[in-house]
Amino acid sequence: MGRGSVILVTANGGATWTPQAPGVAEDLSGVAFPDALHGWAVSETYDYVASRYRGRIIATIDGGANWSTQVSDVADEFTGATFVGAIRGWAVTFDGTAYKTVDGGTTWTHAQMATGSVHPTAVAFTDASHGWAVGGTEDEPWGAMVWATSNGGATWALQARPGGPEDGVNAVAFPDSTHGWAVGNGAILATDTGGRSPLTLRLSGLVGSSLWLGKTLKASGTALPVSLAGSKVTLTLQRKRGAKWVKVKSTARTIAASGSFSWTYKPAARGSYRMRSAMGRVLARPPMASAWVPFKVR
Repeated sequence: MGRGSVILVTANGGATWTPQAPGVAEDLSGVAFPDALHGWAVSETYDYVASRYRGRIIATIDGGANWSTQVSDVADEFTGATFVGAIRGWAVTFDGTAYKTVDGGTTWTHAQMATGSVHPTAVAFTDASHGWAVGGTEDEPWGAMVWATSNGGATWALQARPGGPEDGVNAVAFPDSTHGWAVGNGAILATDTGGRSPLTLRLSGLVGSSLWLGKTLKASGTALPVSLAGSKVTLTLQRKRGAKWVKVKSTARTIAASGSFSWTYKPAARGSYRMRSAMGRVLARPPMASAWVPFKVR
């Protein structure tokens, strides 16, 4: 779909395409079909009575043979839409707002995604909770941006600024909660971790950022994707001596089927410490490491 409100339909995997005319004048900026019959397309329209733009929504329940207009009180241009069933869907607007419907588009509630000159252009959900939106920004540094939600769009967080095309990205697809692709301006971005950090580390047993001498420190984390299960992750503990960090101990831990790993350690001396997790090249994946996590032993 796109310019001139044309929607193209294929029933043979893209070998041939048939145009549909949904009967609106505006260019369409997003389309979503959760099944073969129910579909929505979004754009913007000018409300001459209210003298403002509104998000435009058209819907079909017969595979696009007939389309009807749904009323939207969204005062901005819709740039993308996605549905996970016949009634539950989301749409994003040019000004950085995400909208959600649980009644097939009759009513919409909103949540602010970001502030500043950011412009989401597409959105994808795999279930009622997990979704991603992509776009770009007019503020430096330019480039692709990815936002994510795990609570159905109630709140969003900037998940990554992965680089990529200077103008951002304009389409995104997630067939499941870990594998996704985004495209724009000749570039393709991909993830097999749902966009999450592939290697994490957290420390427990601390009071604030300190551990009392004689107490046990527990380090735990996750490695993604789950295909890394059975591989080894190296945990390295360093202590600060003067201006340098000196290794105290390192250990290799096996990644469980769930992707988790853990290690317990009891420091023998007071001082400033830090720990991180790291992996070498596994399954053709490049080496990776978590950030250093600092703490003090008192």
